Amino acid sequence: MNNNSPNPTPAAIFRDVQKSFGENKVLKGLDLTIADGEKVAIIGPSGSGKTTVLRLLMGLEKLSGGHIEVFGKDYVAGAKASRDVADRIGMVFQHFNLFPHMTVLRNITEAPVRVRGVKPAEAKKRAMNLLDQVGLSEKADFYPRQLSGGQQQRVAIARALAMQPDIMLFDEPTSALDPELVGDVLKVMRDLAESSNMTMLFVTHEMTFARHVADRVIFMDQGIVVESGHPDELFQAPHEQRTRNFLRSVLDPMGWAEGPKDAVLPVAPVDAIGPSIAPFIQDAVNERNRAAN
Repeated sequence: MNNNSPNPTPAAIFRDVQKSFGENKVLKGLDLTIADGEKVAIIGPSGSGKTTVLRLLMGLEKLSGGHIEVFGKDYVAGAKASRDVADRIGMVFQHFNLFPHMTVLRNITEAPVRVRGVKPAEAKKRAMNLLDQVGLSEKADFYPRQLSGGQQQRVAIARALAMQPDIMLFDEPTSALDPELVGDVLKVMRDLAESSNMTMLFVTHEMTFARHVADRVIFMDQGIVVESGHPDELFQAPHEQRTRNFLRSVLDPMGWAEGPKDAVLPVAPVDAIGPSIAPFIQDAVNERNRAAN
């Protein structure tokens, strides 16, 4: 893991990046620079290209056009010259992707031992430290089926960290979890962001998390970056109407908040890491329930 001072060379640069799946153009000339050590949240509606950005950076998809650099080096998915660069990137997926026939401990140690050549004893020590970091040291000998979804996702985070990446990608890591399990995963991610100089990209629908953990928030729609800025600026005073419409649809999906339909809604306070609902929206719901009774 990168615990050194940030490098002046950007962690990643996307220049006129295009990606199509058949006739479907998912990314349409994306230009984006991610600074080393930066924590970036990517938000936007489904189908806007958010996950594709991460998959291209992870090397899971190939470009249809454009150019990507990682730490100043050309990056081409699958190319032999890009393998060293690819090894510096880790990813946490929506659905955990743990090996069901392996214990938690072996899920974490397998790649460092087999891919990096780390000695088993060293890999085990690192894995136990990571399990302690995510609050699951007592689950080392359990199998994934014996864990809750939230626990499995925390194991997946530990597994990605075991490869000591310089860039960590999170693809909606809480979207497959029951609501009561979301908080533990978000807290692990928040603690990691606060304690590490590692570059982190989060694709998320958790607006509270995005506002209070990210250095920058990017709003994507229809394959392009519509707006990018400091979380306070983007959530409190977005410049683009499309951003305002999206935030209102996420924060007030039932339309219960008072005020103009294009008004910007507040995001929950910093301690409310969990479901992203503005406090006054909940007050409106409570008031409506009281009136109904």
